[in-house]
Amino acid sequence: MPGQGGAFLAAGVAFTVDVVITVLVSMVTHPKPDSELKGFVYALTPRSERTDPHLHELPWYRRPIPLGIIAGLMVITLNSIFH
Repeated sequence: MPGQGGAFLAAGVAFTVDVVITVLVSMVTHPKPDSELKGFVYALTPRSERTDPHLHELPWYRRPIPLGIIAGLMVITLNSIFH
């Protein structure tokens, strides 16, 4: 692997700088209260607000489950064709 030493060194330095900055920012900022995180964090959102009551009214291409099934079928089909 000659010639890759510089890239590995740069990646190591970038990772170290990233960790140091993350720790410093975490130390000088205050966490948001739970009330502000409601709706963004699954565990803090009440069960009644976790589902969209109008989801069944949306067309199939705007709902996550049909799109997930189609994407999975496409992956399986393309993998079997090109593998």
